Amino acid sequence: MRIQRLWKSTLVILTGIAVALPGPVMAGQAPSGEEAREKEARGPAVQIRDVSLDAGGVLSGYLVDAQGKPEAESPIQIHQGRKQIAVAKTNARGHFEVRGLKGGVYQVSSSKGSSLFRIWKNGTAPKQASRLALVVNDDPVVRAQPGGFLGLGGFGGGASLTTLAIGAGVIAGGTIAIVEATNNDNPDVSP
Repeated sequence: MRIQRLWKSTLVILTGIAVALPGPVMAGQAPSGEEAREKEARGPAVQIRDVSLDAGGVLSGYLVDAQGKPEAESPIQIHQGRKQIAVAKTNARGHFEVRGLKGGVYQVSSSKGSSLFRIWKNGTAPKQASRLALVVNDDPVVRAQPGGFLGLGGFGGGASLTTLAIGAGVIAGGTIAIVEATNNDNPDVSP
């Protein structure tokens, strides 16, 4: 009788663990949101654009919204590393100009957007370099977080049909084990 009781208790404990863990973990898969969280932690890939200063050493560019419409009368900040180098303001067409820059890598920012540029002295820029810096004001889109319950994946987080079938089997088996473990029809009683 002790072995049967031990077997039932073990089955109840394993069933509880199986029910508590999400499907992909039970199936030996990586949690569905794990890769997305790692990519988010690394941050987006930084793209540096090449821009040439004009003959007078002036950086020219435009500030537009996500639809390409000019952002009029908006402040622009130019940073090199952590140091603010210059401040400008766009005109009615979203155009801005900054004088006094030398070649180097600069971050051009507005209130809602930022771009990284490698600025080249006139006549030294590679052929693919642009004559204008384009900064896009773009409010980021915030979406629901992947990963299901506690960020571990699960039945709402990309579970496959196989994972659902395994989960249903575990739940059914657990229910039977719990009922059998709590069944007191044949109590262990000494005479």
